[in-house]
Amino acid sequence: MRINKQKSGFTLVELMVASAISLMVLTGLLGTVLTMGKTMKVSMDETSATSDNLKIQQILESELRGVSEVLTQTATDFMFVTTDIAGNTDTIIYTVSGSGDSLELKRNELTGANVAEVLLSAQDDGLSAVTFEYYTQMGTVAVTAAGTNAVKITLERSVDGHFSDISKDIDITMVMFRNKSYTNVE
Repeated sequence: MRINKQKSGFTLVELMVASAISLMVLTGLLGTVLTMGKTMKVSMDETSATSDNLKIQQILESELRGVSEVLTQTATDFMFVTTDIAGNTDTIIYTVSGSGDSLELKRNELTGANVAEVLLSAQDDGLSAVTFEYYTQMGTVAVTAAGTNAVKITLERSVDGHFSDISKDIDITMVMFRNKSYTNVE
């Protein structure tokens, strides 16, 4: 009598080849998933930095639109008077102090509590540069405070991302002072 020995199952070689192919496919998938995770984290860091910049920009622009008088305009200080709808005035000064890791942009309301508030710093916010540019109503560079009818503030930040630094500039484009008398003094 003859017993029919049929092969059932896989040979060791077949199992090893299938395992190697599966391992290559899984390695490729894992690399793709890791890359997508890194990309998503970088995208979230950029979105957060952009959102922070928009908040800062809105705060500065809304305050600067209410300027009724410019008192001082230098490379590191911008002092002005704001007037609200009710006619109340506040004297405010933006000051750039320090350099490198100690660079700060401060806001001080001189008619209120007279306490300097740090808006941005190199240490906490990655602030790397601040520039003030002053303009007349005609768009030319203002030489005197009395002739200044607009300001452009540029803030450069380098925000720590998860995998790299993200450079985000806040460019507040020439804010015209709505409460200032537009006379050509220069």
